[in-house]
Amino acid sequence: MNREELQKFARTAFKMRQGFQWFLRFFSVFLFIIVVWLAVSFKLPWKATVALAIVPALGMVIPRKFLAWLWLAPSLAVIGVYIWIQLPSGSSGDWTVYQFAPNTENMIRVSVERNAATHYEQLLTDYGESVFGYQFLDETGQHFTFNQPWTANDFPQFTQWMTAFENGLENFERAANMKTCQFEVPVNQPAIDAQMLRLNRMKGWARLLLRSANRDLGESRFNRALKKQVAIVKMAQHLYNQNTLLDQSAAFDLELLASRTLETTIIDHCDDPNTLNTIRTTFAELDSGWAKSWPIIVERQKLLGKNIAALMYEVNPDGKTRISRKAMYALQEGLGYRPRRLFLKQHEMSRLAIVVLWLSLPTTPDGIAKVIDKRFDHHSLQTQKGSPPENIPLQRIWERGLNCKSAIDWFAAQQVKWFWALDGQDRRHDALISLIDIFAALKTYQLEHDRWPDRLDELTLHNPHALIDPVHGKPFVYQKTNTGFRLYSLGPNGTDDNGVNNRAEKKDDIMFWPRGPMDKAIEEAAKSEK
Repeated sequence: MNREELQKFARTAFKMRQGFQWFLRFFSVFLFIIVVWLAVSFKLPWKATVALAIVPALGMVIPRKFLAWLWLAPSLAVIGVYIWIQLPSGSSGDWTVYQFAPNTENMIRVSVERNAATHYEQLLTDYGESVFGYQFLDETGQHFTFNQPWTANDFPQFTQWMTAFENGLENFERAANMKTCQFEVPVNQPAIDAQMLRLNRMKGWARLLLRSANRDLGESRFNRALKKQVAIVKMAQHLYNQNTLLDQSAAFDLELLASRTLETTIIDHCDDPNTLNTIRTTFAELDSGWAKSWPIIVERQKLLGKNIAALMYEVNPDGKTRISRKAMYALQEGLGYRPRRLFLKQHEMSRLAIVVLWLSLPTTPDGIAKVIDKRFDHHSLQTQKGSPPENIPLQRIWERGLNCKSAIDWFAAQQVKWFWALDGQDRRHDALISLIDIFAALKTYQLEHDRWPDRLDELTLHNPHALIDPVHGKPFVYQKTNTGFRLYSLGPNGTDDNGVNNRAEKKDDIMFWPRGPMDKAIEEAAKSEK
């Protein structure tokens, strides 16, 4: 090759080098625009955005002669990550899954012996699922023993079966009458599962107490029956005092069960004004604590969210934290599933998951806890202001952004939407207290005058506002009849449908008296039995 050819080749190579450098420059601009568009459109985490954008961003500003070396950097990074993924696992040391602890500053310090929760849990463990058996009762027998007085002669085999629970019923009643009840605060999903099991079994015992009380009524043991019915009210108070989402809901279920039972007891079985006042006072003292419960409930749902997120972090005895080296296993186990291999190359996928989590999550558990606090507080405040909770389908949360905030928003919205249900439930709680006052006043009037009153305003009530239904702010409807009286609520639509409740006809009055053969509230409770 002669001199001219060499010079021509050099000029061609130089032009190609310049062209390649200009290509890298324009490619940097193009790729930077694409990354910014993706980051904005899909709300990518800032660390992932920086990792994707830093090379094209530098490629737009550094001298062109260094561009080739710059674009070599991501290739080396990918190779380095690949080599790290393939390396064998070293010793995990003393690293364990991170967990946030509940705030115990405001919790009552109580000894084990004086804590009703200890006694409840012991009974629930000792008897297990047997409380749901109801041996020797068909469906008709279950309905009968649940709704009205009965005797041992009516159901001799069932009576014999119940003897195995006599000590348990006495101990349950004794626990219900204890002043303090404090269950452990559920801090993770397995604890929530255990809480649901506990509440289901407590409802089973409440229904068994009610059946036992109905037998006492049938065999003329009124005072014994009343103590068992009142025990259900006190169990409800214990659950209200827990200030958790599930306990608050279960407490109202027990309160509803007790109120329906006591209303019937008042009208059909109680002839002592002093006893009527005792029932009134017991229910008047039942406090749902709703005014102060919601902020505590939100904090505890935050704690649950934090500990789900914390499954992706580890901590060592020195208090140092890091992204979990076995996040997939920890997530399965922490959510209550049996850990199992999800991929053939589990080790490599676990290492890759560490990289993805590092790019997606705050580096420390405290960092993600701050995000959870902020998003929960936002949704809770909006809900309390009257804004409907956001409807975020789980399958479409990616549309809100490929970042941890989207998942946290979904979880927070699912939790705080219960505010409306619990707020409405609290108005129904107030209504139940008013109804007990009205029923006791009606029975007192009947005992004094040997007849039912013509109007509710003739009654002497403990609460002067008891005649107004707290659910919709309109008076309860009372009608004297030839055989007694009718008492009902206008229902959610606020229209007087003459006590009829028929969804097809858009009539939603709620009849409190007279009781049908299967009162709706009682029927729902009976159907929920395991």
